[in-house]
Amino acid sequence: MTQEALEHALERTSALYADKSVWASLQQAGMKSDVSWTRSAVRYAELYRAVLKGA
Repeated sequence: MTQEALEHALERTSALYADKSVWASLQQAGMKSDVSWTRSAVRYAELYRAVLKGA
Protein backbone atom coordinates (compact mmCIF):
# COMPACT_ATOMS: atom_id res chain seq x y z
CA MET A 1 0.00 0.00 0.00
CA THR A 2 1.32 3.41 -0.89
CA GLN A 3 0.87 6.67 0.93
CA GLU A 4 -1.21 7.94 -1.99
CA ALA A 5 -3.50 4.91 -1.86
CA LEU A 6 -4.03 5.36 1.87
CA GLU A 7 -4.76 9.06 1.43
CA HIS A 8 -7.27 8.29 -1.33
CA ALA A 9 -8.99 5.66 0.83
CA LEU A 10 -9.24 8.12 3.74
CA GLU A 11 -10.66 10.81 1.47
CA ARG A 12 -13.30 8.41 0.13
CA THR A 13 -14.18 7.29 3.64
CA SER A 14 -14.49 10.87 4.82
CA ALA A 15 -16.78 11.73 1.91
CA LEU A 16 -18.98 8.70 2.61
CA TYR A 17 -19.13 9.55 6.31
CA ALA A 18 -20.26 13.07 5.47
CA ASP A 19 -23.29 11.65 3.63
CA LYS A 20 -25.26 10.32 6.60
CA SER A 21 -27.77 8.31 4.55
CA VAL A 22 -25.01 6.56 2.60
CA TRP A 23 -23.06 5.93 5.80
CA ALA A 24 -26.12 4.42 7.47
CA SER A 25 -26.65 2.15 4.45
CA LEU A 26 -23.03 0.99 4.63
CA GLN A 27 -23.42 0.26 8.33
CA GLN A 28 -26.58 -1.76 7.73
CA ALA A 29 -24.96 -3.74 4.92
CA GLY A 30 -21.94 -4.45 7.10
CA MET A 31 -24.09 -5.70 9.96
CA LYS A 32 -25.87 -8.12 7.60
CA SER A 33 -22.59 -9.68 6.46
CA ASP A 34 -21.77 -13.16 7.74
CA VAL A 35 -18.35 -12.85 9.34
CA SER A 36 -18.63 -15.97 11.49
CA TRP A 37 -15.74 -18.38 11.92
CA THR A 38 -18.00 -21.18 10.74
CA ARG A 39 -18.28 -19.68 7.29
CA SER A 40 -14.57 -18.86 7.18
CA ALA A 41 -13.66 -22.40 8.24
CA VAL A 42 -15.74 -23.86 5.42
CA ARG A 43 -14.05 -21.60 2.87
CA TYR A 44 -10.56 -22.48 4.18
CA ALA A 45 -11.38 -26.20 4.03
CA GLU A 46 -12.55 -25.79 0.42
CA LEU A 47 -9.34 -23.95 -0.43
CA TYR A 48 -7.14 -26.62 1.16
CA ARG A 49 -9.00 -29.39 -0.68
CA ALA A 50 -8.54 -27.53 -3.98
CA VAL A 51 -4.82 -27.07 -3.29
CA LEU A 52 -4.39 -30.75 -2.44
CA LYS A 53 -6.15 -31.78 -5.65
CA GLY A 54 -3.72 -29.63 -7.64
CA ALA A 55 -0.64 -31.06 -5.90
